[in-house]
This record gives sequence, C-alpha cells and structure tokens, in this order.
Amino acid sequence: MLRKLTISTLALATAAVALASTALASIPLDPGSGRVAPAPSTPDGFPWGDVAIGVALAVALAVCLLGVAFVTRTRRRLAGSH
Repeated sequence: MLRKLTISTLALATAAVALASTALASIPLDPGSGRVAPAPSTPDGFPWGDVAIGVALAVALAVCLLGVAFVTRTRRRLAGSH
C-alpha cells in the first residue's frame, strides 16, 4: 500500500513539475493564435526565492510520507499483537 502511494505521488509530482515548467517557460505571442515564444530570462541572478519554495515543498512532502509510513507501521504492529 505504501509503495503504491509513494510511486503514484512521485509520478504525479514529476508530471506536475514537467507540465508547469514548460507552461511557465513560454509566453503567448498573440492571445488568440496559440503561438508561444520562450520567456525572456531575467538578468537578476539566481532565483533563491523559488529554490526556497521548492525545498520547503520537498521537505513537507517528505514529512508527510514519513508520517504515513509511521502510521502504517504502528497499525501493523498493533494488529499483530491482537
């Protein structure tokens, strides 16, 4: 059960990142035409704010997965003692 949850969570996260990164990396040339152009890069330097958000999300996901693993392990141990 935990393995399926982990695999589907990773697959969903990977798909979301792949789709979001390509969608955000382009801007529409003409709103009605459907044509897009690459977004211009910003010369401000490395986006540390975006990195901090990504790290925070990764840590939150890891904590959630560890919590699920702990609860599953605890339930199995309790079920085995009855």
